[in-house]
Amino acid sequence: MKHAYKTVACKLVALAGVALTLNGCGTLFGQQGYFRDKSGDYVDEKVAPDLVIPGNLKAVKPVDYMSIPEVTASADVSRDDEVPRADRRIVHDDGSAYQIVTDGNKRVMLAQRGPAEVWTHILRFWEANNISVVAKDPSSGVMETDWVQIGDASQPGLMRRMVGRVIDLENSENSIEKFRLSVRQGILPETSEVILEHARRPVGADVTTPVDWNSENTASGSLQNGLMNEMLVYLVQNRDEQSVSLQARNLDVGDQTSLVRDGNGNPVLKIDQGFARSWQAVEVALNKAGVRVLDRNRSAGLIFISLSEGNSEARDGEESGWFGGLFGGDDEKPVAAESEYRLRVQSLGNATNVTLEKDLNTLPPADMSEAFLERLRSNLS
Repeated sequence: MKHAYKTVACKLVALAGVALTLNGCGTLFGQQGYFRDKSGDYVDEKVAPDLVIPGNLKAVKPVDYMSIPEVTASADVSRDDEVPRADRRIVHDDGSAYQIVTDGNKRVMLAQRGPAEVWTHILRFWEANNISVVAKDPSSGVMETDWVQIGDASQPGLMRRMVGRVIDLENSENSIEKFRLSVRQGILPETSEVILEHARRPVGADVTTPVDWNSENTASGSLQNGLMNEMLVYLVQNRDEQSVSLQARNLDVGDQTSLVRDGNGNPVLKIDQGFARSWQAVEVALNKAGVRVLDRNRSAGLIFISLSEGNSEARDGEESGWFGGLFGGDDEKPVAAESEYRLRVQSLGNATNVTLEKDLNTLPPADMSEAFLERLRSNLS
């Protein structure tokens, strides 16, 4: 009997629980609940009348700022819309690289090789393409080719390829071309910069008249760029050849220096290079000469060094040796005390002057300055 009462009581409790649950769900989710369904609310919304601008205000007409112009099917595309030929940039896996960069309105080839080696390879480039070099000056790093007509059917493969790729055949058949190439020392040691210039004249013109290389020829830009790209490919393909022209070694900075005197008779080391290359060359020369550098201020053009008082000559090779140190120790002279000096590297026009100073208002003796600058000059080559 008691078991029956318990069963009935459990059922009543369960029913009461279900009733409470259903009642709670209706309170939460019903039409009157907290989370009612709003998907049909738009049916009961009322349409408001159009907005009317008051008469005292002026209506502004909307403007279409992103209108698409009409393009007819017969529109002609001009040559100005052609995509220019991209520059080639080729880097060798072992770290030696040739690349072409833009410097203002001209293109420059940068090479991770010394000027002497680049000079030799460029001469071989002209020879391989049957283009004669009529003038070359290794000391200044300048070479000029003979006049050549690239549209001529007798020209080799390179010149014929240039016709169809960079200029019109009609123009090339009526003109002759001449190139001047400059190889100069790069900013860093064992680097080079190559600059190519181009001149054009009509067929039959007087070729004995010297070329004014300072004048710009806007019609030769594509040919000049195309030829430099071909030269870049040739240099990369022949990068494994290590022969260097002994004559081209004169391209070093040392041959572009001279020891002169200023208006007051003070020694000055003149370098016929810009400030950046001269500064780098002086740092390399100081390191080769074994001069201790204390500090640098590139923006002010100052290099602070340490030198022995009254002695700027190198002591390399003057050691007494093992026997001299064993038997001649009593005759050794005391080591001179070192003092701080500074080199002033100053740009002047297209050249750079290097002078030795004790401080801002004091100059060392002229013979000491001259001896040190000569020692520095000998290490620039």
